[in-house]
Amino acid sequence: MGLLEYAVFEIAGARKGMIVFLTLAYIALLFALKSSGIIRLNLAWKLSPIAWMFFLLIVLFIPMQWGAPSGPVGVFRNVIEIVPAVSGQVVEVPAEPLTEVKQGEVLFQIDPEPFQQEVARLSAALVDAEQQPELLASAVEIAEAAVARAEAERERARQKLARSTELVESAAVTQEEFEEDQRTSIVADRAYDENVARLAQARLELAAVTAEGENTAVAQAREQLARAEYDLEHATVRAPSDGQVQQLALRPGARVAALPLKGALVFIDSSRTRVSVAVNQNQLRYVRPGQAAEVVLKYLPGMTLQAEVLGVAGVTSGGQVRSSGVIEDLSQKELTPEPYQVVLKITDVRVSESDLPGGAVGTAAIYTGRVQFAHVIRRVMCMMSRAVALRYLLFLFALTLALVARMVPAVGGEPAEADTAVEADAEEKFLRLVRNDDGELLSMDTALVTFLPTGDENAGVEVTLVGVVHIGEKQYYEQLNGEFDNFEVVLYELVAPEGTRVPKGGAPRGGNPLSMMQGGMQRMLGLEYQLEQIDYQRENFVHADMSPEEFEKSMADRGDSFLALFFRMMGRSIAEQARQASQNGGRAQNSDADLLLALLNPEGSNKALKKMMAEQFEDLEGAMSVIDGPDGSTLITDRNQKALEVLAEQIDAGKKKIAVFYGAGHMPDMAKRLADDFQLDRGKTRWLKAWVIEEDDKD
Repeated sequence: MGLLEYAVFEIAGARKGMIVFLTLAYIALLFALKSSGIIRLNLAWKLSPIAWMFFLLIVLFIPMQWGAPSGPVGVFRNVIEIVPAVSGQVVEVPAEPLTEVKQGEVLFQIDPEPFQQEVARLSAALVDAEQQPELLASAVEIAEAAVARAEAERERARQKLARSTELVESAAVTQEEFEEDQRTSIVADRAYDENVARLAQARLELAAVTAEGENTAVAQAREQLARAEYDLEHATVRAPSDGQVQQLALRPGARVAALPLKGALVFIDSSRTRVSVAVNQNQLRYVRPGQAAEVVLKYLPGMTLQAEVLGVAGVTSGGQVRSSGVIEDLSQKELTPEPYQVVLKITDVRVSESDLPGGAVGTAAIYTGRVQFAHVIRRVMCMMSRAVALRYLLFLFALTLALVARMVPAVGGEPAEADTAVEADAEEKFLRLVRNDDGELLSMDTALVTFLPTGDENAGVEVTLVGVVHIGEKQYYEQLNGEFDNFEVVLYELVAPEGTRVPKGGAPRGGNPLSMMQGGMQRMLGLEYQLEQIDYQRENFVHADMSPEEFEKSMADRGDSFLALFFRMMGRSIAEQARQASQNGGRAQNSDADLLLALLNPEGSNKALKKMMAEQFEDLEGAMSVIDGPDGSTLITDRNQKALEVLAEQIDAGKKKIAVFYGAGHMPDMAKRLADDFQLDRGKTRWLKAWVIEEDDKD
């Protein structure tokens, strides 16, 4: 590849952003120098940006390819196809999909009855075989007695024949008697020989033993029993290692077979994880084990993971030679040079390599001992890539959470105009930002608001709206768990089948985008996940939300769609950014520069990102009015209606002290409904710190 072709390739590739950025910086410098009168913008200066680009390519970016090579990185897990060792009908499947199991735990059970019967039969056969040596010894004794008897018979027949021989000459016995004695003697000889042979056979059978000195019949019966016991043991199919089952379609009643080889289920081995980066062949020359590396994964947006080179795979797919009678064709090898796999070890203390899911992808950079001046550029490129990803993630994350009405504070009323800030009295809010006297953000708090009856209706009833955020401090959720002990009933939100209970420690994380975003934001912000910290197994917890079928039907009946809500929210967000820019001299809050500075400060990045995210929520006040619209919505109106129907049922059942545990964005609408439909008036408000940004000296 020529220099010009290589330059075009570099510009067209992933590095073009940095080249364009540095070129624009150079043009800005030229403009500043011209404006100050230091230079005159003649033809040479006008053409200099082109020379600058080639200078960057030749001096910086091309050497960087082998001094600090980068490439796509992937996380790989071993996948085991579970094929049973025996055939039979499945009677039980204890394994659950996407649930961690330990090595040796039962995945599924094949009907053991046929194997148990075979073990019982062969156990009896072994007992019978163990008695054979005694029977064979008795047979030898019987054979010896038979030989002795036959020998006596033979001797008597011979003596009688000898007398007949002497007497036949004197005509004392007839010729017929003599011939009869001859035949009797012959029969006696043969009978003796036969009994001797039987004795020899009995002695051989008694003496037949294995190398270990065990009777062969016993050894054979024992081996057959061991095989039957092996089949019985393997009728219970167990996990070959720590891991989880994926795509579990196996059900009781299905028949599985050892042959032909066909997997019954797929098992993901979590005991071993491999992280590999593909490095082009012309960039591999200085890569050595032990060198430092950095990994940026889409699964963990906003994080740069520290890593170390373990080694380089010694072959590519095109370099392997298979045993065959065909000569390898090398004509195409030079045209398509395949990258080599460099195996990395994640050394970052924030993330365990075993927690990375198979299939996670991203970009990795390796820092060799060469061209070290280019390492800084490579690090900045990694930071820029994660900053861009994080910027969109922050927007999508805040927007998604607003749509599901779990984290964003909501204020009733008409949507705000583009040039007017949406404000609400602090007493009516369910989420607030707390600042000190200098205006520094200290915390983001959520409210617990108690509603009491205004008249005789619902007398004695006390309803507390507990606004919550989906991701928060561990102490925050511990406080909430303590608060729930004070209520007879806690109504909680979760779009799930009626009566669903979240298991302790939270439901298994799925691979859907929302779960990935929640997990990524949880790690970046140093916070905890609500479903993992709240104890949903309490006896006083009652499910008070739509089922998936009800939710889908309500969306269809209203003509709601997430795409329409997305664009409405995006339009409001753009208007709010424009308003902030007009009030701050053209600069909006939480600019890309602020985000990049937060990411470049690893020690304080959690605090900076929490501050930026909290201010995003403050900026999005009134977003729920945009979502809800004049006619309501499934996300807010209909789900709140479902919750309050369950509330009415609990009041009718005689419950007096009730909590409604829902996202803060639901609460303004709920407060209005409690006043209108239940004649309950707002009383005492208490605040809990959901996010702590700065410790307050007054606390």
